Amino acid sequence: VALLSELERAMWPLDLRQLGDEPPPSLQALRKTLPHGVAFHHAGLDNEARELVEMGFRRPGTVCVLCSTSTLSAGVNLPCSRVVITSCQDYGDKGWQFLKSTRYRQMSGRAGRTGLCSQGESILCVENDTEKRKAEEMMRALPEPLCSHLGEAAPHALCRFVLDAVACGQASDSSRLRQALCCTL
Repeated sequence: VALLSELERAMWPLDLRQLGDEPPPSLQALRKTLPHGVAFHHAGLDNEARELVEMGFRRPGTVCVLCSTSTLSAGVNLPCSRVVITSCQDYGDKGWQFLKSTRYRQMSGRAGRTGLCSQGESILCVENDTEKRKAEEMMRALPEPLCSHLGEAAPHALCRFVLDAVACGQASDSSRLRQALCCTL
């Protein structure tokens, strides 16, 4: 079933034929799904594929369904009306563990962004009564305390932050860099 009409497909912002006969695997898959209004987003996408997906999602009616890993919950401004989280398990520094309150809030916070939607909906799928009980407790829990990783825990993180701030134009001179650093944890 196509989610997009023929007219909407004809108005797609990028001619997918321009990707060539043998694009990278992620673009080959997107070439098949995008004309139907479906896309995916994960940390392994190359820049071209990521830009294509994000552009399609921002254009109303172009990408109607976006499947994503939890990496989309931070750093990319792609608000939506509904978020479906298909598992209570999350992979972190200690391997697979139950979803933390802060992580859940970050992921579900994509839905219903102020100024863009009047409301949002978050759906968390659970497998059994035990997961349901733990999920209810997690949703009622206070967020975990925030702690900076820009210091000794990750010595290269501060350098990376500075380079990223300069590269994206957030810190175009030393005073703006100082301001950006003061706004971090």
